[in-house]
Amino acid sequence: MWQPHPRKGDRPVMCKAFDAADKTFAPHERLDQYQAGGGVMKGPGGAPKAGDAPKAGDALASTGKLPERIAAQEVGRTKNRFLLRSMLVLASCLVLNQMGLFVPMVMIARNCISPTVPPMAKPSYPQCSAEVMAKEMTIVVTVKDACSQAPGFIRALETFAPPGVHLIYTYPNFESCAKIDLSNVLKRWNKVTVLPLPLRSSPMQGWVDAIPYIKTKYSMLLHNDGYALDSFFGCELLRALEHRQATEPESNYFLAAPMLYESKMDGSLAAHATQSNLRLVKDGSALGMTVHHDHSLRRALNRGNDFKEGEQADFIEDHGFLIQTDKIKTVIDPSASFTLEYLDMIMTIRANNWKVLFVPSARLEFRITEFSWRDIPYFMYKRSEATAHGTRDYLISKWGANFPNTGFWTYIKYTIIEQHLYRDGKGECAAVGGGSCLDSMRWKDQASLVFGFFQMAGYNRYAVNGKEVDFLDVLQRLDRGWSPKAPVAARRELVRKQVKKTRPRFVDHLSEILPYGKAKRVEVGIEHEYLPFSMAKLAVDTCDALTPEVQGACGLVVQEADGSCACWINMPTFKSNSLFIRFLARFAAMIKVPSRVTTFVEMTLSGSRNGTEHVAPLRPLESSAFSLVTCDLGQEDCSTHFTFSRQAKLKLFRGAPATVADVQRVVQAAGACAA
Repeated sequence: MWQPHPRKGDRPVMCKAFDAADKTFAPHERLDQYQAGGGVMKGPGGAPKAGDAPKAGDALASTGKLPERIAAQEVGRTKNRFLLRSMLVLASCLVLNQMGLFVPMVMIARNCISPTVPPMAKPSYPQCSAEVMAKEMTIVVTVKDACSQAPGFIRALETFAPPGVHLIYTYPNFESCAKIDLSNVLKRWNKVTVLPLPLRSSPMQGWVDAIPYIKTKYSMLLHNDGYALDSFFGCELLRALEHRQATEPESNYFLAAPMLYESKMDGSLAAHATQSNLRLVKDGSALGMTVHHDHSLRRALNRGNDFKEGEQADFIEDHGFLIQTDKIKTVIDPSASFTLEYLDMIMTIRANNWKVLFVPSARLEFRITEFSWRDIPYFMYKRSEATAHGTRDYLISKWGANFPNTGFWTYIKYTIIEQHLYRDGKGECAAVGGGSCLDSMRWKDQASLVFGFFQMAGYNRYAVNGKEVDFLDVLQRLDRGWSPKAPVAARRELVRKQVKKTRPRFVDHLSEILPYGKAKRVEVGIEHEYLPFSMAKLAVDTCDALTPEVQGACGLVVQEADGSCACWINMPTFKSNSLFIRFLARFAAMIKVPSRVTTFVEMTLSGSRNGTEHVAPLRPLESSAFSLVTCDLGQEDCSTHFTFSRQAKLKLFRGAPATVADVQRVVQAAGACAA
């Protein structure tokens, strides 16, 4: 049993050990009490702060209330520490919010942990019967980039459209497109109209040409790359537009636009339409002002539920939307179709005091998954710089203002074509990615790929039988049986024909429909209309001399009539495949934004690098077997020669370009450089 301590003079010796232990462990008890309270507040030298020790004569020391006091102090200190951290977090949030980044940061965090495909949507309106759909809507489909998608796309329309809906399909009348057999997929529909278009027609020309065949109040205008994700897609657009027209007739809603996604290389879905803040900016351009818009980070991170149904005032994408049929002829300008149509349409809609209704419960996916060799020639024509800037020239003349040089045509070209590789062999060409099938192609189809390769690199004029023609003329001549008898001279033409006639714009000045605003510190656009580029040619005695490693850099491998072999290499000056770009691609995938952003960043950072500068590391390797071709900014005399006679064979076509480092490595491996 414990006994009180005896007085100092009476204490037996045996109790000294106990007394020593008491002196030794008392501070440890205090440390335990500090630990229980959430930490030890230390002073100089790491000792507990002296203020926490009981003072002489302190009543707490004798009453046993010391632990309560220490605990109370620690609670106060803990509250102060959490208050400081809370204030720092709050201040950070306020700063991010002031910069417009708070909500995007939250969305980025959400997207990092969200599934690759957005959650299922639910319809917001009563479902439509098959009879209602057939009575109220006609579907008009045009070919945007790839004729090969037509069979699969028409079959995919069954997702939301009953057989009674009138289907109108239009396409560019290339031989490779016209010969696609659609009989299987069209027999499901009760009424089908097929309209071939002249080769130089824009895709949207098909929507205008279809007007006389449409007998319904509304029309679903689709490119053959816009896939409905839900069975209620068409009905949601129809019901939403009808509802607004009935309840808000003064609002003038005549179009309904879906929530638009795009499929990425990894199979995930990302928001496709990101435009915002459409405005006029006064500047030093020839017309004194430029039409500008931003790309909203919030829209890029949208997973489908972040924006509510309502007016879409800054753009309307052409991949698919519902429109009141009697408004098609006014809204759709085919000459504005090859690029920037999303601006021309919304400006025309504003000029007529009409509105577009955004319907998030109607979901559409922009997807190019059935792209084959037959699509490459048309795709290279449509996505060329000459075609795109011809459209910009038209818009500038029509609206009396400058339009941004977005460069979209170039980076969408590479993000699609770089996925395709065709080798020699007699197998079937796969719908996606290529295959070993070149031997099974006719010579003229191989020739269209050869010319398409040089068009992709940046050339746009070709000397044929003493006459200089553009790429589309070459394709038409190939369809008629022409073949080059001599080396073909290719060059780049920078001068374009002047636009003399445009469609009406319905306003005297753009300021009537667009507000004036300020330019951003970082603008979304490319500085130069025609980007510099570079190519290389590696000549060997036989194609067998090209090892797999060397072929890995070749864009074209051509076996000449005499058995010799030429490897042509495409080296865009903006392509680097650097560590930063690879990281950016992974980050884009993680936060669910379009993969093509990486190519756009490359173009923005390196689009001004001249071809001569780009290939400078390769100059020491030049020899009779290895030669370089370059085209610099503004250079009008850049040219090259290539051959592809009737006796020649295409052994390889690769859409993915090569970097200078790749070429340096393979040329050294091939031993083609001078000693």
